[in-house]
Amino acid sequence: MRAVPDGILPPRPPPRPRRPRPAAALPVLVLALAGCLRDPIEVLQRGGGVAMVGIVSADTDTISVLLGGVGSREHPESGATLMIEGPHGRVDLAESPVESCGLVGAWACYRAAYPAAPRPGERYRIEGELVDGTPLSGVTIVPARPTLVLRDGATAGSLVADTLRVAEMRSPFMELKDPLSGGWVSIIGGELPAEVWTPGGRRSCVTVVFEISADLRFSSFAIPIGEPRCGQEPLVWDSMAVEARVAAFDSSFTSYWEQTSGVTQALFPHQAAWGVEGVLGVFGSSAPRRLVVVVTNPKAAAPSGSAGAPGS
Repeated sequence: MRAVPDGILPPRPPPRPRRPRPAAALPVLVLALAGCLRDPIEVLQRGGGVAMVGIVSADTDTISVLLGGVGSREHPESGATLMIEGPHGRVDLAESPVESCGLVGAWACYRAAYPAAPRPGERYRIEGELVDGTPLSGVTIVPARPTLVLRDGATAGSLVADTLRVAEMRSPFMELKDPLSGGWVSIIGGELPAEVWTPGGRRSCVTVVFEISADLRFSSFAIPIGEPRCGQEPLVWDSMAVEARVAAFDSSFTSYWEQTSGVTQALFPHQAAWGVEGVLGVFGSSAPRRLVVVVTNPKAAAPSGSAGAPGS
């Protein structure tokens, strides 16, 4: 899995808005934050040309935005003027190497360090102009961090605070304590570092926490976990600890994700703006929560007392 610096991007690069290819070119804004400004503006018929991708996340003070042409005009959109305003003032976003935004390709990257990491409930506004003078603006309110609880009747594990202890390679069924109103929650996983206890002691390895990028608000879910790996050698292990993340997204990003990924696109064929004015796209936010999963290998004997156990 591609590494995502600073946790600034969605769980995977969001697809560019699907739409017909009209003749004219118009800027498109595609961002990820919380809250909804108003109903999407009807500018799709005038065409598309530029997309902007970014996120305000409650786990970092770095705010990043990608800007680039889409469709038949794929190119980095340099020279834009962008500003973020929040409870601690205004900051200008400076153009940076695209790799610093976590992606490569035909994108221009704009970044800034905000005076403090965004917190749930805070309001953020983006304003700016593209190089041709087209104005853009949007508003978001950072959602609450999700809190997980074990589903009624789940006995194959325990969940205390942000630590989940299981004795299988699949977690017991869990659910949200307080389902988000209009928002979306996902498990952000991938190939992650794992602290592994073996009969010979502790080792630093990797494992896979399978991503669940779906609406978890109205149903329970389990997290599949892969066997730990330390190179190519066979590994005998007793237990391991791996840190995943559970992220909540706002209603604007939720609608954008569902409709551009085809889930409800047929119902909204002309919707191409979510939480923004003046341009197409989406402006939303996310609030991640860490989740440490401690797995005891059901096939192995208990670890020796001298080696300890992860998470203890």
